[in-house]
Amino acid sequence: MVKITGYVSKYLKEKPLSVKEYAPETRSAYEEYPELEGSESYDFTTVRKAWFDVPLRQKTLKEQVDQIDVLYSTPAKELIRNADNLKITKVIINRNKKALQIQTKNGMVMATGGFEKNSECLKII
Repeated sequence: MVKITGYVSKYLKEKPLSVKEYAPETRSAYEEYPELEGSESYDFTTVRKAWFDVPLRQKTLKEQVDQIDVLYSTPAKELIRNADNLKITKVIINRNKKALQIQTKNGMVMATGGFEKNSECLKII
């Protein structure tokens, strides 16, 4: 992600750490194609000397939980973008068999569930 260290500092109020600096022996984990030019520019940013910052994520979510709507079993049907800057401003969802339009304010996170128990998806793969 571009400028992730600035994001970590500004929004998470934490000092960003570079995996390249504190764990260079793990290079093969973050340089997927080391034979390609530019692969050395890739890095992981964390706030602890650990690969996964679960405590930070939990802290951040607990502080913002009243500001976050989590909708399970709610497929997104359409993303609507601002014509000027192409940022996503709305999403059309299917919730309880109804089409609803949701206005985004500070962004949105879309996630897919696991497909390991979806036999149709596994056949395709």
